[in-house]
Amino acid sequence: MKCFSLKWFFVGVIGLPLLIVFYIFLLSDDLSVDGQINAKVHRAFCNPIWPIEVEISNNTFQTIKRVTFDLELFKDNISVNKIVNISKVFSRQLEPFHSSRLCFSDTYIQKAFGVYGISDSYLKKNKEITSQKIVDSGLFSTFANTHEVFVANVQVEYLPD
Repeated sequence: MKCFSLKWFFVGVIGLPLLIVFYIFLLSDDLSVDGQINAKVHRAFCNPIWPIEVEISNNTFQTIKRVTFDLELFKDNISVNKIVNISKVFSRQLEPFHSSRLCFSDTYIQKAFGVYGISDSYLKKNKEITSQKIVDSGLFSTFANTHEVFVANVQVEYLPD
């Protein structure tokens, strides 16, 4: 009889805290969002005209409606944000336990690549030619090697249950 009560004592001591942690995880939106947004200057997925790749992972049981965040872009380890319009919106809905990526740009980046002032419709229509010129000229690799991207002030909106 002594072994039986000792066994249930250990089940209670270990199982109850685990159950409480799991319950808090299910109820908290913030716990699951932290560390699930990654940003980088990336050419494999993004077009060089929109070189900042932002990937969001939804590790919750709810569908994400929209994520708003601030982008920060630093050059040569100097802590001055180069992004002109820092507030960005990740407008894709994300099902539970899925990820998605979008690409972003900014006035500062367009000026660095010599495409500032050119309409978005023209850039989208001629993106292969324009992108190839940016890559061939070495502008993209120089930009990628001298800049770091960070995400701050993340706000997540979920679809109603």
